[in-house]
Amino acid sequence: MARAERGTSPQASKESSNFQKNIMQNSKKILLVLAIAVSAVAGRAQTIAMDFGLGVLSGANGTAVPEGSLVKIIASSDALFGAPTDSSFVSGNDVVIYSGLLDGSAGLGLNTGTTSISLSVSSTYAANFLLVRWFPTLTSLQALPGNSTAYGEFGYPNDNTWVAPSAGNTLAYNFFTVSTTLGSFANTLGYASLSTAPAAVPEPTTYAAILGVFAMGIIAYRRHRLIA
Repeated sequence: MARAERGTSPQASKESSNFQKNIMQNSKKILLVLAIAVSAVAGRAQTIAMDFGLGVLSGANGTAVPEGSLVKIIASSDALFGAPTDSSFVSGNDVVIYSGLLDGSAGLGLNTGTTSISLSVSSTYAANFLLVRWFPTLTSLQALPGNSTAYGEFGYPNDNTWVAPSAGNTLAYNFFTVSTTLGSFANTLGYASLSTAPAAVPEPTTYAAILGVFAMGIIAYRRHRLIA
């Protein structure tokens, strides 16, 4: 009798075993979640720093852009910088990583001799190609550029060093025209000689082709159902 009291029933042994398995499974899940969380934090902690020194940015006719003009730094993973449209400052795979207004009191204006921009961004932009784009007639951080808006741009491939560094590193990028006595780039590269255009709208023939493919798909589906 005493031996029976000290013994463990089969049901109790099974429950104890299941309990231990649940603890092990839950422990693995917790460890996995913690590992993912640590990885995410580490990813966010990795940044790249960039310093941009810009000379005399000009309007379409070569006149220095006024204080308060809009400047954007753009990153592209494929170097295929798409032109801005009336509804967007970037297109394709391009991403705006800096947006600001020229401010002489903060060292970001033409009266200071150079425009200096420093920024730190996520390491996900490492090895991305870089471009600065300025809009002399835009004086606010507005959402839309508008149609026929003048802009200028400089970066890759005008200067093939305009590529973001790897995580934890800092690189400096300069765009100085001969007018600043600091560089040798032609003054005309600093002109806002480009202008935005309406976003491309697919031709009617494109819509017709899409509808044709869709219709063929429906016909093929119906035939398959009839055969089945």
